Amino acid sequence: LSDTFKHVDHIVLDGEREEPQIRILYSPTTHRHVCWPGVEVDLNYRAVSGLYQVFKQAHRHARAIDEQAVAENLLSPDCKLLIIPTNSFANSETQNAILRYLERGGNVLVTPDSGKYDQYGRRKDEWLSLAGVAPKPVAKPIIPLADGQRYFSSAHADAAVSLNPLFPKRTEVLRRFEDGSPALTESQVGKGKLFICGVDFGLDCFDQWLGKSQVPMALLEPVFKACDIQRRTIMSDPNIAVRAWNYQNQRFLLLNDTERTGVKRYDLAILGPWSVSDYLLGLPVKTRFDGVYTHLTGAIPSPGGAILELKKAPTAPIVANAPVKPEVAHNAPHSSPKPKTVVFDETH
Repeated sequence: LSDTFKHVDHIVLDGEREEPQIRILYSPTTHRHVCWPGVEVDLNYRAVSGLYQVFKQAHRHARAIDEQAVAENLLSPDCKLLIIPTNSFANSETQNAILRYLERGGNVLVTPDSGKYDQYGRRKDEWLSLAGVAPKPVAKPIIPLADGQRYFSSAHADAAVSLNPLFPKRTEVLRRFEDGSPALTESQVGKGKLFICGVDFGLDCFDQWLGKSQVPMALLEPVFKACDIQRRTIMSDPNIAVRAWNYQNQRFLLLNDTERTGVKRYDLAILGPWSVSDYLLGLPVKTRFDGVYTHLTGAIPSPGGAILELKKAPTAPIVANAPVKPEVAHNAPHSSPKPKTVVFDETH
């Protein structure tokens, strides 16, 4: 194991994760207001944690970012979507930075309680006002999705609201509740787009959708489409983590599995035409290109990992192939395991 690490330590230690297209805002300001002993837990952290885990299971690259980093204009231009979940006390300095990001063409998705107050506890409802929607109670907060799926909230149904557009010509409804009332809206702000979701999907991810990521991902699919966010990798096994890694103009995919099932076979699709090799074995990997994704089949020890080196390939003849479908977890939403600890630093 030590010899193996010596072979890759320069990549792991001196390289860095690829900048994600999706960032999730964590707010210490909200933490200070709601985390009093015996009063409340860090709901914003739970929402960020739930989203991070669900995006990871869905193999969509997303990472958390602290509000101070946003305030200091450290949000990368590669970020196509900033998600602000359950951020009820918003720091005005951060808010102004996010507004500049929107004006320049960025995209922001928020839950209706986000921006409810400023850092001093004064009522603002800033995001709802900016989007031009008014929240209203919804009797049955169930959102129909494609393929017979339905989004619902077991633990936070009382937080759901319908979103009444105050200026219908500038607000597009992307999802509706079963009663027909708006559940997800899109409003133009400067050159960017502001999305409001009427359900607390961050806390829902933490409390009920872990292990069943396809439902919240289906809920947000219109947002991904509007932001031109394509899946960079599609992995057939939700328990195999895939991390894009850069080292001195070289691109790698780091795969790891923490289960204990022996050896796993997997199907992987990578956006674009690529030549792929197993870096540890020094062997090329057989691939096929369908015009959009490069497909390959491999095996990984469980527990264990693999490192794939990617090199841009000239556009090869297109080979028809069935798309990789992520493995569907069959456990009930309410029985999904909760994360013990979720770390958001650059090595996770």
